[in-house]
Amino acid sequence: MTVYAHIEHGMVRELVTTSGNINDMYHASWTFVDVTDIPNIAVGWSAKKVHGQWVFNPPAPPSPDMLIRRAMRKQQGIANAGTSVNAGGIFLKTGTDATSLAHIHTLMTMAQFNPRAQFPWTDSSGNVIYLNASQVADLNNQVSAFVQSTYNVLSMVVAAIKGGKIISPSQVDDPPAPVPAWPKNT
Repeated sequence: MTVYAHIEHGMVRELVTTSGNINDMYHASWTFVDVTDIPNIAVGWSAKKVHGQWVFNPPAPPSPDMLIRRAMRKQQGIANAGTSVNAGGIFLKTGTDATSLAHIHTLMTMAQFNPRAQFPWTDSSGNVIYLNASQVADLNNQVSAFVQSTYNVLSMVVAAIKGGKIISPSQVDDPPAPVPAWPKNT
């Protein structure tokens, strides 16, 4: 079996293992190079022809700033994607994006001024649910705690990046102990 690297724009885009003729399998405009004897080559490596020979190099490790930006995007993605709460015995999925948070906080303010009222809330599935003031407080507190937990993990991930404990994108996505895992959108 031969391992071929599909080269595109100076980068290994794909690795193909075959016993067949690679030129018969793909369009002639595609560039494939036999990399069978290059240990550990992977998608994402740079590929450049130098004096008629292909030279392959692994990508440079990401800088701490790149990892921090990735962690911030990860936190925002989780924080904005919603969560499930138990609002005084009513289980519902709710948004946690900026608009949803503003609605929850407005509802909380209204409930404080009118504690005997029933307040309509539309969950992530479009269901209208009526909540009393205590249930609104539960909704507010649990959503706030969820969003805050994403910031707590972000701060620990950033500290681990700055301390040299997190050095790769995969570690940002799945932090090593003692940094806790990112909260789940349930």
